[in-house]
This record gives sequence, C-alpha cells and structure tokens, in this order.
Amino acid sequence: MTPLFSKAVFYLYETLQGRDTMNQYRHFLETQWYTKERLQVYQFYKLKSLLEHAYKNVAYYAELFDKHGFNPYIMNSLSDFKKLPFLTKKIIRDNGIDRFIARGTDKNKLLKVKTGGSTGDPLVLYLCDKRRTADMAAKLRMVSWQGIDIGDKRIRLRGIPAGLSFKGRVNTFLIYLMNIRVLNAFDMSEKNMERYVEVIKRYKPKILTGYANAIYLLAKFIEKKGVASGYSSLKSIFAGAEGLSDRQKDIIANIFNCSVISDYGSMEGGSIATECPQGNLHIASDNVFLELVREEKEVFFEEEGEVVVTNFYNYAMPLIRYKQDDIAVLSGAGCPCQREFPVIKRLKGRKLDFIISPDGRMIHGVAFKDIISEARGVECFRLVQKEAGRITITLEKNEHFSPEAADEIKKKIDNLCEKKLEVDFILTDKIESSHEGTKYKYIVSEIAGNYF
Repeated sequence: MTPLFSKAVFYLYETLQGRDTMNQYRHFLETQWYTKERLQVYQFYKLKSLLEHAYKNVAYYAELFDKHGFNPYIMNSLSDFKKLPFLTKKIIRDNGIDRFIARGTDKNKLLKVKTGGSTGDPLVLYLCDKRRTADMAAKLRMVSWQGIDIGDKRIRLRGIPAGLSFKGRVNTFLIYLMNIRVLNAFDMSEKNMERYVEVIKRYKPKILTGYANAIYLLAKFIEKKGVASGYSSLKSIFAGAEGLSDRQKDIIANIFNCSVISDYGSMEGGSIATECPQGNLHIASDNVFLELVREEKEVFFEEEGEVVVTNFYNYAMPLIRYKQDDIAVLSGAGCPCQREFPVIKRLKGRKLDFIISPDGRMIHGVAFKDIISEARGVECFRLVQKEAGRITITLEKNEHFSPEAADEIKKKIDNLCEKKLEVDFILTDKIESSHEGTKYKYIVSEIAGNYF
C-alpha cells in the first residue's frame, strides 16, 4: 500500500470510530510550543474542568472533595489542587470501580483495559473516546518528532494473543491496510527471529516499535548471526513498556543504524513522556499533569520521587493524583529542542523478563502477565524462573479466590507454551515486596541473562 492510501484508511477508521483524532493531533502540534507560563495556565484550566466534572458526576470524588472542603469551582491555583489526597490501586479496589465511573456513562461503550503495572497487581480501567483520541494524537506527535508520518511503513514487535476474535481479525486486517506489520513478541524463538529479520529487510519499514526487551533480544540475535546489514530504511526504533540501559540502547542503535527512542506511558496515565530528537524525555504537559513525591511530599529537580499523574482526558473514569508506582528524577536543565515540557532525567522500575522454555524458546513476560491478570481472586502475583522449563508463581489471594483459578492459569500457560513449561504455585495471603526503590519486579527470570 502507498503511504497516501494507508493514511486515508487511518483517517476513515478514526472517523468511523467517532474520534476527532486529527484535530486533536493538530492541537498537540500547537501546544508543544507553548511557553512555560502559558503551559501552566493551560494545565490549570484543564485540571479545573476535569475536577468540576468529577465533583458533579463521579461519586467517589464528590464525597472526597466535600470531606476535604475542596470546591473545584473556586479553585484559584495549582497549589489548591495539590492539597487533594493521592489515589492508589488499593483505594480504587476498596471503593469499587463503579464509584469512579461518571454518572450517565454507558460502560458498554467504553474500552475496558487492564493496567500493566510494575507491582503484579493489575487494575481494571475504562477509557472513553476522548481519552483514546488524545492517546492516538499523542502517539502521532511522538513519531512526528522523528520525521515519521501517518501511512509510513512500520513494524510492531508486540504480543499477539492466541485465538483472535472476529473483531480482532478485522482490526488486524485494518492495521495491515495502514501499512503496519505485526511480529509476535510472545514467541522469540531463533526460528521466528530469523523470519522477523527477513520481514524487516523485505518490508523496509521506516519505524520499528515494540517491547524494549524484545527489540534488544532481536538485536542481540542479529549480532550473534552476523546479519547486521539491510536495515537502511529504518529511521527510528521506539522501545516502550520497559526501560533500556544506555548500553542496550547503544547496541540496538549500532545493529539497526538508527536512533532508539524511549517513551513512557501507562493505561492509567496515557502518553506521559516522549523522547525528542535531542535525546531528552519530555513530559507531555498538555496531556497529563505529573508530580513527583517522596513520603507524601513534593520533590523537585534532581530529586528521586514517585510518579503521580493526572490525565486530562479520561472523563469517563478520572484518575486524579494517581500514584503510578514508578520512580523518576526531573532535570532542571532546558532542552535544545526549545520545547518547554519538563524533562525526565531518569526513570526506573519498569522491566519484564523473558521466560525460557525447555527448547530455548523465549516468551515475553507480558504474555504471562496477561494470563494471570485474568484470574479471579488474585490480588497480585510474582513469577520466578530459576531453571529452563520451570516457573514458580506466587499468588496473593483474596476472598474471591478458588483452586479453579490456579487450574485455569495452568491451562492457559500450557496453551501458550505447548505444555512444555512446568508450573508450581504458591498461595499466600500477602506477597512481601522485593524492593528496588519502592517497587518490585513481578516477573523475574534468573536465567534469561544467559540467553542475551
């Protein structure tokens, strides 16, 4: 397909979905050049509008604001906003999802998603079209910073769940028409990676996106096989979901001979930060309000703190001052790109390992996260692998748990791994955190490093 045809398919698809994505994209192209002072005013009114809506239409916030004597209609500054208490996954669970859904909202018309998280306790969320429009527009702006346009050829290295529904197959076809090819990060066997390399060489994409560890594994495979040529079409690689070390980014950049771009986002916060052509990770201050806190107090430049985020656009289920379970440090320096969005100097805590099957196949941790997250009665989990072909899953159970939940997890893992992976379960009432800052890795392979 020509880029022009694929761009037309994209426009048509977004329009039929009722999303005004292109206008939002053009808006973000304008707001990225706002001065610092204008951004502060913009954020204030975005927050004020969201808070007024939440107070009027969301049961949890109506009660919370009254309890704390907060009236969004007379909010005068961002410091007023920062007096509100933080929101956590536990608070949402304890209160129930419905108390966070705006009055008059039909949940059947919302997109139901689960958080990826960094602590092994995924959360169900609902996203409205307003939020989804902003998410897509932010992604379009992100790639535009690297000279990529709608309709340009791209390859995604991401998870492909088994047994796609009819709707899933239709979406796959539409993605194909949009000049996007998808490679399965859930099965990184040598045979598959050989095929992936050939697809990249033959298709000649401008952009490669996907799970950071999967891209790094593919780069190491190419390095090992000595086929580090034929990728001249690539302009940029976007590595999301997990953090890459500087050494890993250098290896990927050298193998594919193009820039490696980091982005930071989540289901709760949407598109939070994007790397500019100068290599700085800018907070999308026109999409989210981001704070850093330590011991419940705000921290500033060059200080490590927990990320607290408020997305401006999810009116169906607002998450206000939501603790993101990520740790970051803000830079006090400006950026040569001249955008006034603040810069994240360091971000840590997001990493998922690969799990190794007996035949050496590497399966991305997201595949296991998706399976275990569906289990009823599981509060959170931790998966550890110490030897090829065997894993131990610790489940923190709640009052809804039954032994059938573990059986269902085992059945789905058997389907994923062709019954080649032994699974041991440990049931507990509380998983103790293995701390890295304030976080723990919930999928850990002690042997995956031997395969990189």
